[in-house]
Amino acid sequence: MLEGTNFKLEAVTKFNKSPNFLSPYYITLLAQDSVSGSHLTFQVLVAEQSVGRLDMVVEIARPKGVTTKEPPIPCDSFSVGDKLPEWPDSFSDTKRFYVVKESELQNNDWIYLYLELVLCVDRVGISDSDLSKLRIVKAVIETKEDMLLPDEILNAKTAVVYITFKGMAKAQVAGEHDERKAIVRRILITGLLSLTGRLIGENPYIDDFDPVTFFNSPAHTDAVRRALELLPPYMR
Repeated sequence: MLEGTNFKLEAVTKFNKSPNFLSPYYITLLAQDSVSGSHLTFQVLVAEQSVGRLDMVVEIARPKGVTTKEPPIPCDSFSVGDKLPEWPDSFSDTKRFYVVKESELQNNDWIYLYLELVLCVDRVGISDSDLSKLRIVKAVIETKEDMLLPDEILNAKTAVVYITFKGMAKAQVAGEHDERKAIVRRILITGLLSLTGRLIGENPYIDDFDPVTFFNSPAHTDAVRRALELLPPYMR
């Protein structure tokens, strides 16, 4: 993005991670240049910053074999500051919000990717079949950068994306045909990309966590149930 290129993910060829809750992911992937059609292998390093919600920093994303002379920026020194914003009452302020057109949504599949990341963090064991049912009803971008053209807004280095979607049920919250909401914030600087996001109205203890309230809540019971489902039968 910073280099003005547009690569599409073809396949993840290899990845490694440690067994810790907060673990860096070392990923090797194959991508295709959407303009020339050529393929290139990339090496990516992704560091998780929180457990139970989308909060990650991409520290490295470069073609395999390419090195940089610039010293790496320590991941823990990269701060995004404030919490995610609340869902706006209205998107009518066109100077503040840009409603993504359907054609732009199809040509900017990173919006779907951001939504998938939020859902995969929220729901353990989600499958490709589940994700294939997703349909974005509306996507709105807010950026503080001084931009006028849609392409500039879509490629803003600092942006908040408000996503309304359907297509994947969540027990006790929404059915497959109910609309759900997610917020994702992107901050891109030279050498680092931060993505932070959450579902709206589905994780009430994430931003203001109270252990006593949580461990006596239906949310904790549901989390334990989902964890037990992942265990082999002889360990349950």
